[in-house]
Amino acid sequence: MSVEQTIQMINQACDDMVDAYATLAESAAPAMDELTTTIGRIRQWKYVSRVNGGPPMTEYRDTQYNGWEKAVMWFGGMSWTEEEVPHPRADEARARVQELLGVANANDAQFELDMDDIAQTPRVLGQLLGGWLTIRDTFTQQVAQGIPSDVAYIPTSGSIAGWSSPSAAAAYATVVGSQNSAADTAVDVMSGLLDNAAAFLASLQESLAGFAALTLDLDRYYSDLVSKGAGIVTGMEKPSFGLVSDAIDLGFTAVNGLKEQEVSTAQTFGSMLNSTIQALLQIETLSNEINGMGETSGENGWPAPIAVTYTDEGDPTDAQLVTHAQYFLDHAAFWDDMSSTLSTLSTQAGGTVELPVMYTRVPTFSADQSIALNGLSNRLETDVLRRGSTQTAAISTKLRQVMETYLQQEAANAEQIRQVKERIGA
Repeated sequence: MSVEQTIQMINQACDDMVDAYATLAESAAPAMDELTTTIGRIRQWKYVSRVNGGPPMTEYRDTQYNGWEKAVMWFGGMSWTEEEVPHPRADEARARVQELLGVANANDAQFELDMDDIAQTPRVLGQLLGGWLTIRDTFTQQVAQGIPSDVAYIPTSGSIAGWSSPSAAAAYATVVGSQNSAADTAVDVMSGLLDNAAAFLASLQESLAGFAALTLDLDRYYSDLVSKGAGIVTGMEKPSFGLVSDAIDLGFTAVNGLKEQEVSTAQTFGSMLNSTIQALLQIETLSNEINGMGETSGENGWPAPIAVTYTDEGDPTDAQLVTHAQYFLDHAAFWDDMSSTLSTLSTQAGGTVELPVMYTRVPTFSADQSIALNGLSNRLETDVLRRGSTQTAAISTKLRQVMETYLQQEAANAEQIRQVKERIGA
């Protein structure tokens, strides 16, 4: 599976998970509203009775006396009045429903925060991969394949023997070889960054699947257990206090069970992602490759060019002046193009996203891998691409200086220099 396909799949999984969760936090509220409405219909039967004309006695019952019970009371000399009244413990039940709704809402809010983090990071990681894929491919085609291993492959319409001094030519060849090696190393480091980021992204798949399953459990708990529990009593014309209380207990059981499951899933997720030692070592190795680009101690990044010189070749013809000056000018233009490309890529790299410090609400997770990938990405921008643009521009500057020195030493006068520059477009 390509990196692009992995990015697309992970982003789709995140979208699906968030979409599935979007209505879950609201699923408990209708069930609680139904329970509250039902509580208003809970009734008791109030009986005020007298025995043989004695003092009145008041009794509240959840159920009405049936005919047999009333006959027994009548034969016992009891008279009574019967009245259906609101349940005296209705306020107690309403308070418990509000408590349940508060617990559910708090639980949902915490889970939603975790969901936001968990869905956001793979998306950002996908954006990081997409950005660096484009940069790496452009760099490979235009820089790594553009800078040859041999100076003879740099195109020029001038004389291929632009340097009359073998030592000067060898020094310039060393500069070209150093730039070619740096470009190859840069491709390796960019590919390593992409490989590590892709592996990190793939490692999230299992975790995302776990949270997606937990999302389905949320739906099952809220829309099935809680709602059906409320439905048992909401369908009754005159539900009993005991049935309503049982429905509320069922809601608490569901919400508390969810909370425990969320914590367990988050802890498993955090523990798994915390196993990043190998990845951190790989990223550190890549960072050391950037350090090794330089040709001298402490030159941690794209190598600077060494000085290039010109040696007097003695009374050249006008044609030699032109072709040799053309050589220097063409090579300077070549390195200008490289510098411009690297500058553009450096700007693109500066615009790539940084991975967030991940999952601050997931208990055991460490953000080390995110921080390491961000650091490597920043080094590629500054020590490779931006520094590469500076160093290749320096090569161009040196070559133009050599051209000036060559013409000033070899041309007979200023007019001849002017004419040569006019012919080569300098």
